[in-house]
Amino acid sequence: MHGYQIGFFHCYFTKLKRGESFRSITALPLANSWIEPDGVGLYIDNGIRKLFLFEMHNGNDANRAIKQIEKHYQAMVMGLYSIKYQVSRVARIVYVFEKQTCMEKVMGQFMANPKLQKLKKYFLFNHIDNLERRFPTYWQSPNGDRVRFT
Repeated sequence: MHGYQIGFFHCYFTKLKRGESFRSITALPLANSWIEPDGVGLYIDNGIRKLFLFEMHNGNDANRAIKQIEKHYQAMVMGLYSIKYQVSRVARIVYVFEKQTCMEKVMGQFMANPKLQKLKKYFLFNHIDNLERRFPTYWQSPNGDRVRFT
């Protein structure tokens, strides 16, 4: 795939036994909760290991997406993704939205939050209709700039 190698891709639906219960393979404990991305993947680009976390957001609930983004922010600040997956680079969080209007609302709320703005270069947004034909090139940063996936 364009000179990249896939290291792995773990899905939320794969469960592991943790104590007396089962938890997603993608789950990470936070201070008072968990973050469970829909997917976690690693690819190698010119020998550099790059981690990404995937979230598929269905529906119109922008507040649910923002709460989830805030959990990703917390995990990133604590370095949890780098520690768990043994990568030195900060992970990118990629959101794919079913509804364009929801994506735009989330991007606006993201940019209105000074705390989140500090990590805006690590978040990518896309609408599901763009993935098949424009996957590598048609992503947006929270402020609306077009960016590449890599």
